[in-house]
Amino acid sequence: MQVNFKGVAADYQIGPIRSKNIIQQVNLCLPSQSFTAIVGHTGAGKSSLLKTINGLLLPTTGTIQVGDQTITADSPSKAVLKSIRQTVGMVFQFPEAQLFAETVEQDICFGPLNFGVSKQEAKQLAQEAIALVGLEESILAKSPFSLSGGQQRRVAIAGVLVMNPDVLVLDEPGAGLDPKGKDEILTLVKNLHESKGITTLLVTHEMNDVARYADDVVVMEHGEVVAHKPVHTFFDDVQQLKSWSLDLPEARRFQLRIEKEANVKLPKVCLTIDDLVASLIEVGLA
Repeated sequence: MQVNFKGVAADYQIGPIRSKNIIQQVNLCLPSQSFTAIVGHTGAGKSSLLKTINGLLLPTTGTIQVGDQTITADSPSKAVLKSIRQTVGMVFQFPEAQLFAETVEQDICFGPLNFGVSKQEAKQLAQEAIALVGLEESILAKSPFSLSGGQQRRVAIAGVLVMNPDVLVLDEPGAGLDPKGKDEILTLVKNLHESKGITTLLVTHEMNDVARYADDVVVMEHGEVVAHKPVHTFFDDVQQLKSWSLDLPEARRFQLRIEKEANVKLPKVCLTIDDLVASLIEVGLA
């Protein structure tokens, strides 16, 4: 499902505190079934951009088109918001903080039941969702608060996937996890993206994650989209990355060092260690 932003600006308000123009004149097209990483420094507007996609943050100007549904500055009808929130699944930072029910099954069933699905069908959907995130069906009977942090994160993601979204947006889903746990979550997301053809957006500060999982990259600064590039093109322009104060992934750093010391140009931009090894073999350096 394609997502289009046309001239989108938005203010952010919590009680009496209002931040104007947290999003500024965003024009952006995210193709159906694309996997896009959104990067930029804290306060750049990344998380706010995600919230506009399902109406948690309404634009002050412009339109957001999600499939055949449109979000504008005029308050969308409840029917439109309901449709969009079935279509767009959102995984916030530390999503396990939103777990609340006595059992995992009750937590996962909450969304479908809220949208009018029968209890029997919701339980079937919960079984399917828990399998998607790689957990045993027996965990459905357990309290979510008895689980490990990584299991809780998977349960929270299952609670989003149970709605069968066409668009999945994730705000640093690996935050707070150890490296192994983070890799497991992001690999899960990538596998779901590929197997179900979901349009996926990932906010992250980790360039290694961008290199490993994303197809395209959006860079935000001060509420504006300043770049939207394929991932290999993005990491090819080292000087531009420096101007944005963004790091290089580990494999790309090694590549540039090897090219300098060996006075050789490798045949492609290397984003993973496997890419780097293959390129070194191709030029006879390994």
